[in-house]
Amino acid sequence: MAMALGSAMLQGELRLASPFTDHMVLQRERPVRIFGQAAPGAEVVVEFQGQRASAKTDSKGDWLVTLKPLSLGPAAKLQVRSGGESVTLDDVLVGDVWLCSGQSNMEMGLNMVRDGAKEVANADHPQIRLLKVPKVTLPSPTREAELQWTVCTPKSVAEAGWGGFSAVAYFFGRKLHQDLKVPIGLIDSSWGGTVAEAWVTREGLEPLEDFNAALKRVAGYAADPAGTEKRFWESYDAWYTAHDPGTKGGFQAPDLDESDWEKVQVPEWFQELNGIYWYRKTIELTEEQARSAKPVLSLGNCDDQDTTWVNGQVVGRMDGWWSWRVYNLEPGILKPGKNVIAVRMIDRMWGGGLSSPAETMKLYLDGGAVDLPGEWRRKITAKYGPIPNPEPSIIGDPLQPSVLNNGMIRPLVPFTLRGAIWYQGESNGGRGAQYGRLLPALIGDWRRNFQSGDFPFYIVSLAPYGPAAKDPEEGGWADLRESQRTTALKVKNAGLISTLDIGDAGDIHPANKQDVGLRLALMALGQEYKRPVASSGPTYKSMRIEGGEVRLRFDHLFGGLEQRGPRLSGFTIAGEDRKFVWAEAALAGDEVVVWSPKVPSPKAVRYAWAQNPPSSLFNRAGLPATPFRTDDWPLPSEGVK
Repeated sequence: MAMALGSAMLQGELRLASPFTDHMVLQRERPVRIFGQAAPGAEVVVEFQGQRASAKTDSKGDWLVTLKPLSLGPAAKLQVRSGGESVTLDDVLVGDVWLCSGQSNMEMGLNMVRDGAKEVANADHPQIRLLKVPKVTLPSPTREAELQWTVCTPKSVAEAGWGGFSAVAYFFGRKLHQDLKVPIGLIDSSWGGTVAEAWVTREGLEPLEDFNAALKRVAGYAADPAGTEKRFWESYDAWYTAHDPGTKGGFQAPDLDESDWEKVQVPEWFQELNGIYWYRKTIELTEEQARSAKPVLSLGNCDDQDTTWVNGQVVGRMDGWWSWRVYNLEPGILKPGKNVIAVRMIDRMWGGGLSSPAETMKLYLDGGAVDLPGEWRRKITAKYGPIPNPEPSIIGDPLQPSVLNNGMIRPLVPFTLRGAIWYQGESNGGRGAQYGRLLPALIGDWRRNFQSGDFPFYIVSLAPYGPAAKDPEEGGWADLRESQRTTALKVKNAGLISTLDIGDAGDIHPANKQDVGLRLALMALGQEYKRPVASSGPTYKSMRIEGGEVRLRFDHLFGGLEQRGPRLSGFTIAGEDRKFVWAEAALAGDEVVVWSPKVPSPKAVRYAWAQNPPSSLFNRAGLPATPFRTDDWPLPSEGVK
């Protein structure tokens, strides 16, 4: 039986750390760390693949045993003993283990992708193993998490995460498994909408100095969580009273006249309603239903913050779209006949609403439930602009620095890894230049803590999204992609794949995750495993100016350059004035020639420099070029924190 650190199933003092469970994969060909807890001063013995290694626990009871490099072989048992206690893990494989992290495009599950149902049905790979890390924010590090490795089956890939187990991770791991013929372990630790600094330790962020004020707030919350939460809600109550007509007007009152409120169908999702709005719904209960001993109200996710009343009494409040609203009701709140649910919400950015799947919205009663979807009343009471945006909470907020590392990376440390893949950046989009310091800091931070050397770290360049660029653009995602590129160039054993050709202008979560995973796997196969494959699209190498033309050379040609489409689009050019204009471009053997009659004396060229840029440059292996610039002029986002 697998036992994880902190599990309620444990008896005695011998414990394996959270990542060690049945069905796991241990890293091949490298020293492997096995760790956990036992009685202070006790000897712990680990046996696996004919090896026997031991260590003594420290004064806190922590132990770590290092096995010599492991070789491939059939599934085996791993046994740990200390004193009279023992733990045995079954069905343990040796292969390659990859950490897969980032925000929603990494989290997005296999059910959500192109041909998702078919992909799920075919996901029967007994030697691919999956580990999904639960979403947890913490103000200080923890070693404990509820983790369980599973065998890759249609059922296991369909059940985990948002729409199932990470599709990018799955397609990446499937390609590696097919080509290498070795077991693959995939650890999915991702969370949609999150920022890079949330995934870095405090120690990794402090040298940057950009996040020190926020880190101080996080430390204050760690030292006094109850006091911090109390002060936060007191400040919010004062803010609502000052800025919300609904709060002043008592919109939570059961007998409120709501005849002028808009009728809406819930669940609903609306775009760009940033401000305060209220929902109300009246339900009828029988005497038996009203007498339920333990009623529970489930609203799913509320974007972004809610305070919820039932019959005029507060039953719960949370801050953050990521939190599942499940509120226990005190006896006596419900009554026979009409009962009024009132929800006050703030939407800080993007879309909002009571938008969770209909099946998650119920009032659970003894022996049954009342469905809540359907007609509700809604009233907008204030919009940002005329009113100030309130300060966000740090309580459970995954956008705060270090909190996801504390809760979702630290429980894995120092598990032995082969490498990591990373798909994140949208949420750092306005701070591209800062990202050029932040992403290398994240990579260095993870490498130090996992103690697996300079393991490969492969980055997904952001896919195009939004209106097609009509004019050359500055800032935003262009700056961030540039920081992704420079990180891949400057950081040892890092790499970057392009997704310029597989984005979706109307969906920030493009459905083609097959090619994302494939390109990451090709990079790993070429760079880490030294296989003879085309591992990358063309990457900018050098430039020279000849008269009014700029001639560009590239690495990673894999047979040569290729134009896709009627013209070689996506290039801009500028002179001394640094004003970029659209340029003409043409292939000349293994070079690209760029020019414009508007810029007779060119100094710099950029390619695919916009949130949704035109692009057409590939190599003959069919892989797209990554966005780049030839200049080193300051970026608009430099100095933005």
